[in-house]
Amino acid sequence: MDHEQANSVEMHARHCRAARALLNWTIADLAKRSGLSADTVHRFESEKPGSRESTRRLIRQVFEREGFEFYNGQEPGVRIRRSNKKATPQSG
Repeated sequence: MDHEQANSVEMHARHCRAARALLNWTIADLAKRSGLSADTVHRFESEKPGSRESTRRLIRQVFEREGFEFYNGQEPGVRIRRSNKKATPQSG
């Protein structure tokens, strides 16, 4: 699967949890980077009803800036496409 195909698949809550774990980010770290509240990120990751498409889009954009690609179907999961990118939790 190439880069364009990977980025055309829908990002799910499990992708979000996996990408966040690979970056060693907390929910608060992701919330700060996405401009969302921690409760909103938690609700999305918990797959609770009421998550908006705009939430999914903002979270996905954060991970794509960090170099992630998302896969479903025959190759489910996430991968980092840029090995030279180092991400660290944001303190503050």
